[in-house]
Amino acid sequence: MSLSSGRGTLPGGGPAPAGDNDSDLEYPVELQQLANFIRSEVAYDDQIQDFYLPVDQFYQLVQLSRDGRFAGYPIRYDYSTATQVLSLRMSSDKHDFFVVFLLDDLERGRQNSADVEYTASLVFSKTCSLQHASNVRGHIVHRGPDAVLTNPRRLPVVVCEVGYAEPLFYLFARAEEYIESTRGRIRAVITFDLSYPRGKRARFIVWRASFGEDGRFKEVVHDHPVEIRDPHGDMNPDPEAGLFLFPQDFGFPPAVDADADRPILSVSVEALYANLKDSEELWGDEESESAEESPEDEGLESGESGEETSEDEELESAVETPEHEGMESGEELESGEELGRATYAQFIEQLEEYAQYAQE
Repeated sequence: MSLSSGRGTLPGGGPAPAGDNDSDLEYPVELQQLANFIRSEVAYDDQIQDFYLPVDQFYQLVQLSRDGRFAGYPIRYDYSTATQVLSLRMSSDKHDFFVVFLLDDLERGRQNSADVEYTASLVFSKTCSLQHASNVRGHIVHRGPDAVLTNPRRLPVVVCEVGYAEPLFYLFARAEEYIESTRGRIRAVITFDLSYPRGKRARFIVWRASFGEDGRFKEVVHDHPVEIRDPHGDMNPDPEAGLFLFPQDFGFPPAVDADADRPILSVSVEALYANLKDSEELWGDEESESAEESPEDEGLESGESGEETSEDEELESAVETPEHEGMESGEELESGEELGRATYAQFIEQLEEYAQYAQE
């Protein structure tokens, strides 16, 4: 596993204007297609666009985008050398502002923590990339997460991912992948499901690495989903609800773990709710307002809940789709691979638990 700095998008609902000579350069065919798409200045509205990109051209892209820009524009992406597919992350203003506000809250929590002697060593970053082993032997996965917290050794220990307009399965699978593929060196992943562009509901889950008595990585576990606001846009009324991170989430030494039940970083649901409201106001929340005034899914019969039906369908689809990244349907994992059948079966059980929660 490795971490690189200097890559990230800028808030602005799309790529920032080109400002260097790189905007006019020519590239090999597949890389040129990516460059042409970026230069077309298509609106960034929380979608993920996939491109086929041979491995040699991908590493050419890595060299060309060391400053976080390619073809004259900021760029963030995921890439698998097994599939040779680059997934361009096209985040909206709302998405980016929410991430910035979240990092601001975590930074304030770090400075005001009662354990500041430990939290002072943490570093929060929105401009980074991660690399870890793929579940396909001999291949690498490159990720451009929304935010990363690094420990005193400058290794990523907590990852934050805010869901795009994608099935929840992929968001949850990324959380599992970060922890499984690094054998718990990434200690925790926070996934935010903001339900956009479908509606107002917003929730998050904290996924954690679990270790056996021998200190070796055992499995991935997760907390129950925490609701920030309901489908009507109302804030969670529980005053004690919030995002809580504990010493073990950062891999602190045993001396700190002695009080492992006490969180050393926290963000209240009230603050997360305010972050959503502020990002929507800065973004111009026309889509969410129209979603409140009309059914969220066309073709619904009167009385049906568009958002819950949509989430249930995503979860049902996730349960019925056993493929992993880099695998064709029916292809089997090799014995000993980190993402084995047993782990996947546990993940399916977790998805079913989440589906039950969504129906409550």
